Amino acid sequence: MTSPKVDTYHDPVRAKRYRERIYPRIDELGLKGKIPPCVVPRPYTRNAYLGLYFARHEGRENAYVDAVMDAYYVKEQDIGNLQVLVHVAEQIGLNSVAFKKALLESTDLQELIRDEEQVLSEYEIAGLPILILNGKTVITGTYYTVEELAEMISGTAEVGHNGWTFHVEKYEYGDACGIHGCE
Repeated sequence: MTSPKVDTYHDPVRAKRYRERIYPRIDELGLKGKIPPCVVPRPYTRNAYLGLYFARHEGRENAYVDAVMDAYYVKEQDIGNLQVLVHVAEQIGLNSVAFKKALLESTDLQELIRDEEQVLSEYEIAGLPILILNGKTVITGTYYTVEELAEMISGTAEVGHNGWTFHVEKYEYGDACGIHGCE
């Protein structure tokens, strides 16, 4: 069951949080893009994930991820829209007919669900985004400074539960998303 779509673009609480915490980090890192992108409502990403599996099987996973992120965050396109994803597939040299068929038939859905459940369980993930380093360090949340991330990556943080190092930020506004939608 998917949750209702949300409008993160016009939400004043999120807008304030983005201004205070996200935009400074984007500027600090010199990234381009719009957070949140003006895509209303926020798209379901199941097809984008299924496209990732298709691209992985074709050896184009990294190119696909880059193109989908560019479509969403820079070009502000709805990555829940099948035609947008087919265009992305064409741009990176995938067979668009086979790609579209795989998405429409949910060819890799069971593999996607199995992988998601395994990772969620193994790393005790509560939300996205997530960064897993060396299979041992789990960082969730988006509100870290470059210095804080560098400290976590350098391994200076303390080891916690089951030998894993967790840096978990609680989601105050319920905007954690997965293949079944956003909570």
